[in-house]
Order: sequence, then structure tokens, then C-alpha cells
Amino acid sequence: MAFINNPRLITPPKEEEEIYPYRRAWRSIFIETGVVMGLTLVAFVLVNFIGITVPSEFSLYVNVLLAVLPTLLWLLFSRVPENNAVEPRRRLLTTFTVTALVANAIGIPLVNSVFEPTAWLPLQSDVNRILGYMLTVGILQEFLKYLVLRYIVWPDYYRIRTDAVAYGVATAIAYAMVLNLHYALANPNAATDVVLMRIFANLSIQIVGSIIVAFGLSETLFSNALSLFLPFMMAIAALLSGVAITLRASFLNAVIGLTISSQREIFGLLFSLVFYFAGMAVFFFLFSITEQREQDRIIGQEI
Repeated sequence: MAFINNPRLITPPKEEEEIYPYRRAWRSIFIETGVVMGLTLVAFVLVNFIGITVPSEFSLYVNVLLAVLPTLLWLLFSRVPENNAVEPRRRLLTTFTVTALVANAIGIPLVNSVFEPTAWLPLQSDVNRILGYMLTVGILQEFLKYLVLRYIVWPDYYRIRTDAVAYGVATAIAYAMVLNLHYALANPNAATDVVLMRIFANLSIQIVGSIIVAFGLSETLFSNALSLFLPFMMAIAALLSGVAITLRASFLNAVIGLTISSQREIFGLLFSLVFYFAGMAVFFFLFSITEQREQDRIIGQEI
């Protein structure tokens, strides 16, 4: 009767929880951008309502540090946790580094010295400005990020759909970092809250665009989508970049009754928040739907 005293024979054994072998890319993204959003709102309150500002002699150094903040958060919450994953994603840091180099050597010089959209687009209508930014800034940055992915990780390192998300966000963080550094260096005396608002604006445009292209890459690889599907997704990403740049500028020119230094920037921040959450919600839903359909198809085949 020894078995009576053995709880393992009385209580049914619990099923061991299945270990998810990959880092959860979506969670990392929302943590990283959430921290940037939180710091931006805190800085806005400190500067405009409490009157705390950074001394001018330290302003440049603080702004540069803020420009690389999203990268530091990405390293902390995305790249480092890969080392603890059962199936880590390879070449994430390589993807990030090459994207930053390409953005600095090709992307920004082409925009500033060849396309020069700020020289001929501001006086155009909103529709023309959207199309102009789409066909210059939007197409260029999404195409460059795509080239990096195509020749470094796609399709060999894509095992599941969220791999496309992880690698896409790596390119987005890198491109945004270069844009933010250029802005910080060009505006050394800019207020901290204004710098953070611009940082989040660049970050939101780059991440949403990269997520859209990531969806195109994942569907092309895993669902055998039509050959035109990926170019179509890149065009959508470029169009949304044009929309974001144009409408954010329009909101920055809005006049409100607040007597604070960043009265226009806060409208730009609100637009960036709406743009980011709307874009991420749509494509998080699309990724979830396609993953669920794939799982249902596999289960159906097994039955």
C-alpha cells in the first residue's frame, strides 16, 4: 500500500508547459516604443509646466544621447534577449549595422542633396506633398531597408512570420537612429521635449513602414503570395510615410491657445501616436490572422 503515500500516483501528472523557442518580437517592440513615449510625455511636462530645462552647454550631448536611446532600448529588450532564446535569431546586429551605414551613406545624402523635397514640396498642396514624399523619401528608405533584408537574412533566416517582424524592426531602429542623430547634430540647442517628439515621429514612421514590408516578405515566403504583393506592400509603406510626413507638418503649423514653447510640437506628437498605434494595430491583426490560418491548415493536414 505504499502507493497511497505517493502523491504522484494519486494526482495526475501535470502537462509540462510548451516552451516557446523564439523571442516574442511584438512584446519587445511595444516595450521599447512605450519607454520612448513615456519619456517624451515626461519631458514635455517637465519643460513646459515645471520649467526644468537642460543647460545650453550640455544640450548637444543630451540630444545625441536621446537620439540613440531607441537603439539602446532595442539592444536591451530585443538583441540581448535573443541570447536566452532556445532558437535565437541570427544576424540581427548585422542587419542593424548595415542598415545604419546604408542610411547614412546613401539614404540621407540622396534625400538632402539630390531629391531635396523640403525645397520644392512645402508650397504644394497636401496631395502633391504626400505623393512627393512618397516617391522620394518613402520609396527610398523602404527600398534600402528591403535591400538590406534581402541580401543579409531573407529568406534563409526566416523560419516563422514573426522573424520578419524582428528583422524588419532592426532595420527601422537603425534608420531612425541615423535620422535622429542628424537632427540632433543639426539642432544642438533644441529643447529636450522637442527632440524627443521628433525622435518618436521618426521612429513611428520607420517601424510602421518596416512592419508593412515585413508582412509582404512573410506572405511572399510562407503563403506564396503573388509576385506583385511585396512591391504593393512597399508602395503602401512609402505612401504612409508620405502621409505621415505631410500631415505631421500640417499639425505642427496648427495654432492652439496654449502659451507654451512646444504648442505646435504637441500636435505633431499626438498625430505620431495615432499613426503608430493605428498602423501597428492593423498589421498585428493581419500577422495574427495569417499565423492562425497557418496553424489551422497544419492541424487539418495532421487530422
